[in-house]
Amino acid sequence: MNKITGPIFAILTPFQANDQIDFTALSNYLLFLQEKGVETILTNGTPAEFPSLSIEERMALLEHCRKQFNGIVLNNVSSCCLGDCFKLIKHSENYTDALVVLPPYYYANSSEIGILSFFAKVLNKSTLPTFLYHFPKHTQNPITPKMVEILRNDYKN
Repeated sequence: MNKITGPIFAILTPFQANDQIDFTALSNYLLFLQEKGVETILTNGTPAEFPSLSIEERMALLEHCRKQFNGIVLNNVSSCCLGDCFKLIKHSENYTDALVVLPPYYYANSSEIGILSFFAKVLNKSTLPTFLYHFPKHTQNPITPKMVEILRNDYKN
């Protein structure tokens, strides 16, 4: 993977009036970011409304961004459903440089062992570099330094 440089832009997902992704507006947005020197984007992140998108929409969004953006693309594969995470991980292998994953965001105040188990299952499925997405305001599940240390020791990605 190329070196990730900042700033990393968690891109928005533009929509048409019929609630479909507006891929024309997205292409224009990505071109604008590239022209302004952005080298790294995060697709399907928090401002992209990923929890409101179907798995197929999230995949289509990533594919479109990979075709339209010449820089580094990170993709958020977060879901409370491990099966959906696994589908997104598999699909991402062809389109992204690295993954981003939140702890389960519906089940607030989960145990550390439960969160570690979730991340272990995700990391076992990923061949790509994977970044833990610490966003306790929304997940109610912080990623502690101890958790990061445990996962870094057990997983090389």
